[in-house]
Amino acid sequence: MNEICSNHEPQFVKSIIEGGRTQLRKQCFNCGKVEDRIYKFSECAEIDKLPILDKDLREKCYTRQSEERKLEYETQREKRKQEYANYLQSYEWKRKQKYIMEKYGYRCALCFKPAVNVHHLTYDRVYLEDERDLIAVCKDCHDFLHGFNKDNNIL
Repeated sequence: MNEICSNHEPQFVKSIIEGGRTQLRKQCFNCGKVEDRIYKFSECAEIDKLPILDKDLREKCYTRQSEERKLEYETQREKRKQEYANYLQSYEWKRKQKYIMEKYGYRCALCFKPAVNVHHLTYDRVYLEDERDLIAVCKDCHDFLHGFNKDNNIL
């Protein structure tokens, strides 16, 4: 995520806050980023001539950063989904799956129909599951546990 533009040049600005009080801040007029630090008035000469913090430009900066974070999140989410899908094809998972199915006698832990899936009760230890983290379930119960709906199939 690029939090600072390539031509980042923060300049002193006046920021008007609650009650009409003024703070001395720095804002880049290229990207809109406002530095977190609040400066002392003694750090800047000619405070009266300073521009007012550009709230619209700051909002555009926040919006751009939010969009970049969403894109990064989605990229990482897709990567995690692929890693998880690969794990479900691994020998390690197949071994755990077989153990859990045998433990439950190939019956759903919830309704006792024939089990077809092994369900994670928690993802806290995914890849390093304890047998208490997993149960055998039938398709209907597995779909119910995941809040299944045809438009939004959860991995």
